Amino acid sequence: MKFGYTLENFDVNLNPENLIDTVKLLELSGFESVWTVDHIMQPKGGHIPQYDKISEVIVTLSFLGGKTNKIKLGVSALVLPIRNPILLAKQLATLDYLTNGRMLIVFVGGWNEGEFKFLGKDFKNRGKIFDEYIQIVKTLWMGKSDFDGSFYQFKNASFKPIRDDLKNKPILIGGYVKSAIERAIHYGDGWHPGAMTGKEMEETIEPFRNQIGKKSFQLSVHSFISKNTDIEKFVNEYAEHGISRIIFDTTRTDIPPIERKDFLIKLCDFVKNY
Repeated sequence: MKFGYTLENFDVNLNPENLIDTVKLLELSGFESVWTVDHIMQPKGGHIPQYDKISEVIVTLSFLGGKTNKIKLGVSALVLPIRNPILLAKQLATLDYLTNGRMLIVFVGGWNEGEFKFLGKDFKNRGKIFDEYIQIVKTLWMGKSDFDGSFYQFKNASFKPIRDDLKNKPILIGGYVKSAIERAIHYGDGWHPGAMTGKEMEETIEPFRNQIGKKSFQLSVHSFISKNTDIEKFVNEYAEHGISRIIFDTTRTDIPPIERKDFLIKLCDFVKNY
């Protein structure tokens, strides 16, 4: 089992010192990865008001990459259809290059229609846009120079530097609906929902086993954990159902901001001894 942790790149605990202290503690404790939460600009007081104050994910990870040595750096999950896919592919490839392969990524289609409107993006057709944008990212990361799509076309393009093994970087897809799982199977390398138990994930993915076939396919989860959770039981439930990574999130449960550091130390002790 691999363990990740959701950084508070948002709300009251967002400050450079807290981010640095947290990521260094996680690295020393044996966590595989740290993860940022992605929003750019949402309507005030929206569905999750904590995200009214939030830092940009790739800039944040780049900042933290320079403060760490080995912990991996991810986004759970990055809203792909609201971005320029070529620029995004470049940003992530550069992060991967400068951190010697520590970049991880989960892409998602997005749910915040107001955010799409602010950025001038097409919310209604985000599924079709999502599919093409994933293909663009994969094309560039594989070192190919041509692409002919509905939204973007390029020929004889130069896209360097990239690490030689970037073409093998797993791309995980987030979301709960059938189309998200089908997209993960067709274009990605794994499925990464949020707030589902291991049993729920296994039951949801079971009808798609024939489509997956012998393909290497990861099951990863972004899971919210409360202060009275039996951590060992919590982790074992996921392990029993074939989930290979848990990203702990303490920010949307009953753990108040001032208590999250103490709970993190408890998590770190568990990971050290797992």
